[in-house]
Amino acid sequence: TGQLLSPPATLTYDKSQVVPADLSLTNVATPTATWGAQQTLETSSTAAWEPQVAFGANGDGLSVWMQGPDLMASVFTKSTGLWSAPTSIDGNLAGDPYLPHLSVSANGSMLVTWLQSPAATIHARRYINGAWDASSTTIPTLSTGQTNGNRYPTGAISDSGRAVVVFASGDGTRWNTVSNYFNGSTWQSAVTNLDDRGVSNNNTMDNTLLPRVAMDYIADMLDMPAIRVYEVATFYTMYKTRPVGKHHVEICTNLPCWLRGSDKIVAACEKATGIKLGETSADGMFTLSHAECLGACVNAPMIQIGDDYFEDLDETSTASILSELKLGNKPKTGSQIGRKTCEPASGLTSLTEPNKGRGA
Repeated sequence: TGQLLSPPATLTYDKSQVVPADLSLTNVATPTATWGAQQTLETSSTAAWEPQVAFGANGDGLSVWMQGPDLMASVFTKSTGLWSAPTSIDGNLAGDPYLPHLSVSANGSMLVTWLQSPAATIHARRYINGAWDASSTTIPTLSTGQTNGNRYPTGAISDSGRAVVVFASGDGTRWNTVSNYFNGSTWQSAVTNLDDRGVSNNNTMDNTLLPRVAMDYIADMLDMPAIRVYEVATFYTMYKTRPVGKHHVEICTNLPCWLRGSDKIVAACEKATGIKLGETSADGMFTLSHAECLGACVNAPMIQIGDDYFEDLDETSTASILSELKLGNKPKTGSQIGRKTCEPASGLTSLTEPNKGRGA
């Protein structure tokens, strides 16, 4: 059977469960040239499976595959047009490797990440300046209590050899996205728990703090212009460039809410918290912000506090909600007038009679 991959290579392999399969690869110098002679990468009596291949812009490439308890690799060098002899890159770790992922930078720096059973630990190894790292590196897992283990490692590497690995990690209650980076000498934590509960300081999804110094550090770590990090941090509302209060009150001031009295809601919030839009209270309890449409136009005016919506507001109900939060209580979410979801407040206005049948 054959699997066609992006030029300049196609990888062919036999998936037979009976006869051990040899791994072979056909290569060419440029995507427009004719295909060259097939080269067999390995002839072991142990079956090879799950082969992958990737190439850099300079024409150098990498192929990895699993073979028995080993993760094997072969490097293609454009200048010679040859693949290297297969080598095991998993460092004879206990258990079996699986789910390998590979990345090749423009100048031929290479990164392989994989999962190692039975402990489900994430591992990585780099190929830099014509040689593999001394040994595979166990990527530190940042979540604690990982009763569900780790899954789906993927990575990327820069021309300078810096690398990032991202994987899913289960802590027993949910799956989090965890990333680690190689800063040139060691693997370190970059970002952890990027799910809707784990990213924040206050168990909400909008309180990830990214001050300027952090954004500059991330840009340097990833070898990219700082403006690219600024663009992400300022575009997504889940990131904040300055601290926010325990309760982030976002007041919708878009057209439907404005027509239904959002100005009065803003005034009620400012009176109850003692701060203006864009400010945070001295005790760190509240931050007030205006928001564009939050998608609850039928139940306008409305506010969002953390992950919760409060709809069909007036000045009295708004003040009551903020008062409950000050007391440490959890106020009623959703419609404040007893409306069911987004049905008409006055009751049904259509389909009020039973269907009388076709043609009635």
